[in-house]
Amino acid sequence: MARKILGLAAWLWLAGIPAATAAESSIAAVLDSAGAVVRIKAEAGGLFRDESNRLRAVTSTRVGAGFIIESGLIATNAHTVQHAGKITVILRDSTEAQATLVRLVPEQDLALIQIPPSFPAPPARLGDSDRLRIGDHVYTLPASALLQGTLNGGNIRGLGTSKRAPAKDAVTLIQLDFGLYQGDSGCPVFDRNGNVIGLITAALAARDKVTFAIPSNMIRQICLDYKNAREDSGKA
Repeated sequence: MARKILGLAAWLWLAGIPAATAAESSIAAVLDSAGAVVRIKAEAGGLFRDESNRLRAVTSTRVGAGFIIESGLIATNAHTVQHAGKITVILRDSTEAQATLVRLVPEQDLALIQIPPSFPAPPARLGDSDRLRIGDHVYTLPASALLQGTLNGGNIRGLGTSKRAPAKDAVTLIQLDFGLYQGDSGCPVFDRNGNVIGLITAALAARDKVTFAIPSNMIRQICLDYKNAREDSGKA
């Protein structure tokens, strides 16, 4: 189990960047957004027949992460929650809340879940993923049991872009040089100003430290579509 890193110098060392004033400012901005990061436990169950043709109950649990967008609305991965009968959100202070799946976009591996707005958790700030450049330094706050409570720093290794109007040149996928561990899927990726510019979706198992993230502008659009649908149905 990795020991939690508390001192600013240690955070900088872990992120692999020099302890300069600008870097310290970036780390502080990311840490200020830590309250918006949540862990997610998604439980599913069902029945199957064994070799003796007897029905047996089977349960499975997926773990991941997400971040609060606004008023208890949380962005996470579709593959974590889409088959769950029970979704539990664990806030930064270890408070647990039951969540409801309100929007599912499996083709983009995105989902929106909702906890009661009364839970005291600050929202994250969404950045503009179309302004990203290869080589930009970015950060994440891992949610895996191995690295929970630490800061991870790395760089953007590649950007996928759309070639179709009206979204031509819009960023559609972000490639990072982070390592990914079980439970980190769904973690937000922050820029130097503490803005969320992506959501971790998958790692390339064949290569070390190759991770992919969904761009923040895609998350913003799905959130907007959800709110517009609620308004159209009179549930706003």
